[in-house]
Amino acid sequence: MEGVFLTSITIAEIHFGLNLLDPGRRRDSLTRIFTDIEEEFAGRILSFSVRMAPIYGRIAAQRQKAGRHIETKDAMIAAICLFHGATLATRNVKDFEGLDLALVNPFEEA
Repeated sequence: MEGVFLTSITIAEIHFGLNLLDPGRRRDSLTRIFTDIEEEFAGRILSFSVRMAPIYGRIAAQRQKAGRHIETKDAMIAAICLFHGATLATRNVKDFEGLDLALVNPFEEA
């Protein structure tokens, strides 16, 4: 799995989801699991930076002009992947189509 990375935006989204859960065993268990995942990916987390900002701006503007809204977090993830020449693995392929971005849905059969 050395070629597999996470984005800082993805990590933020997961923490958001965990914090929406009611306190209790399920939330605690999922938080522990995700902490282990974060540790496993140490050194393989790609962050959004000023170098990706022009790519983000292009993506967001193109989508707005086309009347196809893209959420800020999705445009940031796409910009990170485009900057690094990475394939984006997501179940949410539809929201990323048309961005000249290599996509794979790991939940579909190959």
